Amino acid sequence: MNIIDMLLKPDKRFFLQFKAESGSCWTSVPFPRELLKKYSSDSSVLSRRNVRGVAMPARSRILIKDAALYWPNFVRGLGSFQMRSTSGKPSALTVGWQCGEDKAPVTVVSSGADMVRFSVPPAPEGYHDLVIAAGAENSTPVFLGVHQMLDRAELFSRMKGDGVEIGPGPKPQALPTWKRRVRYVEQATPDMWQSLYGKETPTPVDKNLWKRYVVGTADKIPVEKGSLDFIFSSHVVEHLANPLGHFAYWASLLKPGGFVAAVIPDRDGCQDYTFPASTVAEIVAEWRTGDMQVTPEHFRRWGKVQMPKSTVEDLMASGRSIHVHFYTPSTMADLLGQTAAQVGFQRFSITCQPNHKDFFVVLEK
Repeated sequence: MNIIDMLLKPDKRFFLQFKAESGSCWTSVPFPRELLKKYSSDSSVLSRRNVRGVAMPARSRILIKDAALYWPNFVRGLGSFQMRSTSGKPSALTVGWQCGEDKAPVTVVSSGADMVRFSVPPAPEGYHDLVIAAGAENSTPVFLGVHQMLDRAELFSRMKGDGVEIGPGPKPQALPTWKRRVRYVEQATPDMWQSLYGKETPTPVDKNLWKRYVVGTADKIPVEKGSLDFIFSSHVVEHLANPLGHFAYWASLLKPGGFVAAVIPDRDGCQDYTFPASTVAEIVAEWRTGDMQVTPEHFRRWGKVQMPKSTVEDLMASGRSIHVHFYTPSTMADLLGQTAAQVGFQRFSITCQPNHKDFFVVLEK
């Protein structure tokens, strides 16, 4: 559960509430982002990595409606966060579940200046709303650590030789170095964007990188087979129909020992949480058809949740780029554990953190 992502969107199920010192009722803040916008990184004593989270004021609480319907790991008591006092004084959080105004037993977590990890108690049957409160008497501000940060630099450090980044838009991430020769695969080149949109282009591409852009798609990359040392994509795989077919195609472009590195949204840590995770059977069935195109059924499934008033025909005609499949680290591990060798890879690894909005996959040929 990525509370930061819910806050920034904003999400209609996320509420920041306050209680007056002499009051007994909680009052919701209309624009919680304005109060919690100073979300930040916080040095963690539990890890060498930083922890990303939000600073909760005294006598505040976060209410997440229907959390039990979407995060089964939290329902089973497998979810966790971190916390510490931001004032230097001892502080406490209460964590529990509600059904309307009816409250289940809560867990009380105390901390001083050091970060501590705590587990969310399992949800009793019928209790759907998760509550995290810094609302006890004499409460002090609390830093609620949502997730430890993943460092993409670890992926980039591996990228040497000839490679491509698929779908970088105007902000490539795998930048060229004296060890890394990289091209950027997009459906239009930056000069095309400039001629089409001119000053309306929100993020101009660095002109020094224009020459590195080539026109192509994830299933039609203009390079020779067996010519690449690496392929990188960030938030691309979830847009692909027949992901196994794409992986097999990418494997054919790699040299022996080459690899694919992909950053993929975690269904449990981003706005995709309202969709069920795609299954191995579903994705294998697509692979057997050989079709790489997004289908009306994909649009129907996406539109039913995101744009229920739009027809499939309207969505397809709009050219909208939708999320076709929805992954978690565990479902991706199941998928690749059964199919990686069949699509041309000797091994794979997955790097993830609980509550993070995405995770890393590396496939080695």
